[in-house]
Amino acid sequence: MLRFRRRRLGMWVVTGQLLFQVLIAPLVRFSSKSRLEQIMADYNLTANPHILSDSLEVASVNEPNVPDALTRFMPDVVLVNGTRIIKPNVLGCVEAPFINTHAGITPMYRGVHGGYWAMWNGEPDNFGATIHLVDPGVDTGQPLRQVRIRPSQDDTFATYPLLQQAAALDDIREIITDLSVALDRMPATATSHISRQWFHPTIGQYLIGRLRGIK
Repeated sequence: MLRFRRRRLGMWVVTGQLLFQVLIAPLVRFSSKSRLEQIMADYNLTANPHILSDSLEVASVNEPNVPDALTRFMPDVVLVNGTRIIKPNVLGCVEAPFINTHAGITPMYRGVHGGYWAMWNGEPDNFGATIHLVDPGVDTGQPLRQVRIRPSQDDTFATYPLLQQAAALDDIREIITDLSVALDRMPATATSHISRQWFHPTIGQYLIGRLRGIK
């Protein structure tokens, strides 16, 4: 991943991203602990994996045993969250649609930390989540629904993704409850012709944003 980013973004940008993740991100996460707990409580969320009745733990969604497991399970829909780019052999192993909840409004805010970048760019109306079909690209699949919300003054880089994901839960339930209707009602086109993939901020970008009140 670092080699890919170095080729695409350049050494100085990648170095700045690493400095942010090492020096700044842990402090932001620590200072945001109470807000994270509040979001979990407000949306009745749990991080306990033991509530799953059946599970298969893998190091990567693209491991060779994943298509076999999905084929045996014969799902009606495959919900995706927080994975690497899914390879075509996994996407095509079952007839079921793969649906992802992306923490950003696509196609303007593909990649990571779409909510943070929307605030950083002065576009709070584009803070939210996109529920979309998964294709081989980076958050380029057809949107099924987009959920826009406004973060509070207490929210930060560390809490934005959880808030975005939590706000989309009711829409995910509606989609999978009546999947055929959701697929029939897909928007004909994307909401914007502007498409960009975003990455982690550099330490300099974060500090500039912080001066403007973007935590």
